[in-house]
Amino acid sequence: MHIVLAVIMVWGIVSRFLVPGSALLTWVIAPLFVFFVPGLSLAAALLPRSAGWMDYFFFAPPLSLGVALISLLWLNWLAIPATVPVFFLISYIFTLLGLWGDLFRRRNFKSTTP
Repeated sequence: MHIVLAVIMVWGIVSRFLVPGSALLTWVIAPLFVFFVPGLSLAAALLPRSAGWMDYFFFAPPLSLGVALISLLWLNWLAIPATVPVFFLISYIFTLLGLWGDLFRRRNFKSTTP
């Protein structure tokens, strides 16, 4: 899962700079990256290991929208304009935080099990 999320993240960055107004970026990559990928990485970090893939996919959109809403309210409080690059940056940051948390949790579980 980490490789798929990393590929989507790199694909979003590259397409944002190479073809900034393309239909692929507008209709596929951007909604996927804003509404699904951060929640999927956060679900991998927050849900227990016994949860299945359907649980991860079920909790991904609410987590992504919650993170986006909290970030938007925080940006509004700081008087920072919410633009498209800011939303992409928020998605990148929370995707990396979720992946980092999942990797950290896996490392701790592997070191404590016999």
